[in-house]
Amino acid sequence: MEIIIGRDADTSKLKITVEKQSKLFGAKGSVPSSVSRQHISMEFNADDTYTIKNMNARNKTYVNGIQVESKTVTAKDSVELGADRYLLDWEFITSLRPKVADIRPLKKVWDNYNGEKKRIRNKQKNIGLLSRVPIMFSMVGGLLSALMPGILTFSFTIIAVLIMFYGFYRSATDKSADELEDLSSRLQHDYSCPCCKRYLGQPYDQLLLMDSCPYCRAMFRK
Repeated sequence: MEIIIGRDADTSKLKITVEKQSKLFGAKGSVPSSVSRQHISMEFNADDTYTIKNMNARNKTYVNGIQVESKTVTAKDSVELGADRYLLDWEFITSLRPKVADIRPLKKVWDNYNGEKKRIRNKQKNIGLLSRVPIMFSMVGGLLSALMPGILTFSFTIIAVLIMFYGFYRSATDKSADELEDLSSRLQHDYSCPCCKRYLGQPYDQLLLMDSCPYCRAMFRK
């Protein structure tokens, strides 16, 4: 998440803009004119650091007394804005920092879900194939009865009937639909944002392309 830090033109207070919403900090007239209206941008990083960058080439920004154009800093660093060295108060900044959600454990949840789903689908596929076997045996039996009637044809018929009954039994006792429903229910419970507990829904590789939770805006640690 990016914020813009600068001087409010009307009050000369510190102005911090987050997602088009601005807040003012400090006393009126406390920010010198050497701090521009949009002085630096700051990005919150998931490792508790901050990346600051000058918004304009004329802006002057100092980190621990050294002038910089952009730099990754922590709340322990001294950040000063403008030629008058206005000292940035980290209390304002850290109060705006979003929570961090470690989504790395969700990879195992997603992989387990896909593995179980594949196993159940394969079981359903095998039961479906089993239901076609008696038809194949019946066709072969019919062909054999025309070519060489006798015990072989009878044997094929008995095997076909046995397989048919076995297929009926497997279909009647199949709990795949219930397993899939339970699997989906567990995914919606376990595959959720660590902060707000809302179901994320996206495949894990898609989550890696996102910076934060779409619901609570917690930053993803990946």
